[in-house]
Amino acid sequence: MGSYFRSFTIFKISLLVLVSGCVDGQYRKITQIPSENSLLRFYGESQRGSSPERVAYADPWEYEEYAAFKNGKTRLELFYITARDSGSAVEYPYHLRQMVGTWHFNAGKDKVWGISDSISSPLGEIYYDRFSQDNQSCAGFEAAWDDETVDPRIRPGKVVFGYLCADRNVRLSTEKIENTLMNIGIRGVTERIRPKDPSQITADFGEKNMLPTASINAAMRIANSNTAPVSGNRDFPFEFVVGYQESMHPQIDGVD
Repeated sequence: MGSYFRSFTIFKISLLVLVSGCVDGQYRKITQIPSENSLLRFYGESQRGSSPERVAYADPWEYEEYAAFKNGKTRLELFYITARDSGSAVEYPYHLRQMVGTWHFNAGKDKVWGISDSISSPLGEIYYDRFSQDNQSCAGFEAAWDDETVDPRIRPGKVVFGYLCADRNVRLSTEKIENTLMNIGIRGVTERIRPKDPSQITADFGEKNMLPTASINAAMRIANSNTAPVSGNRDFPFEFVVGYQESMHPQIDGVD
């Protein structure tokens, strides 16, 4: 489909980065965040009364947020990724079942796949596949929306993906899956951001990273750790957002 490039604004930032140093060292931010600074909201029955671990990643082009419930009867881990610029989109690379295996908790475990289904939620259509592993009943899920219609490949501007598992030897019911998925909220998407709401800690996307190394490492141990207790996703930070050249005649892969 040809090469894609970032918007002019992002191009200017890139020039500054080339002059002053690499993006990794100066503009990438990884940090733990409290619930009041989080975009993700959880109203499902299985998450009620619990507080998830939360980590955010930001650079000048995208925002990624991780949340995890690990200590209740239902384990839930997910990421939300959004593009910041109108000339950019999320290049989401996974098939659903492939995505399930990228989580450290699921890696290396034999899986028996069950039914595939979907549910209409406030975020849009969320697709999920049931599976079982290590005597646990689970489901992986994903949703993509806010399609960029002037993107030649019509990629989304926002994605959410993750999995949930019941305790060992407990069946994860369809009702619990769908109640959880139906009750995932995102500030600025499913609910209004009010003027007095606190902003994200990582909201200054274009500012240099001043976070202590120890703080970054602590956040990484939550959002991407393959040592016990395993946590997060092997591919975090994902950096899925790409720029594109706007087209008046969008094309889809394989269609002229």
